[in-house]
Amino acid sequence: MTDLFDTTAIQDDPEYWDALATRIASDVGQRASTLDWLAYSRSGLIAACVAVAASLAFVMSTSRLQSSRDASVAWTTALTPADDVAKAMLSRQAPPAIESLLFPQRSEAR
Repeated sequence: MTDLFDTTAIQDDPEYWDALATRIASDVGQRASTLDWLAYSRSGLIAACVAVAASLAFVMSTSRLQSSRDASVAWTTALTPADDVAKAMLSRQAPPAIESLLFPQRSEAR
């Protein structure tokens, strides 16, 4: 039975690692980027058009279902902070009292 952590079969000389780095760098340089694939491939162009059309259809269908008032309430609910200190700072026009920041439960009980 071989040793589980036996590393004698692994090449660990500088020439091996330099050759591996050179192969990786040349392979990365030869590959086309995603934008190149989208620009020069017919299937890429079709996929991009379908994705844009689907996103536009989704945006248009959700905008019809929600009124602007419902959307603003949803955004306000989503962006409202969850911690007590931030709520105390954002809920009033004036700065909050120090005791409401230090002891949020005591100030709410009053």
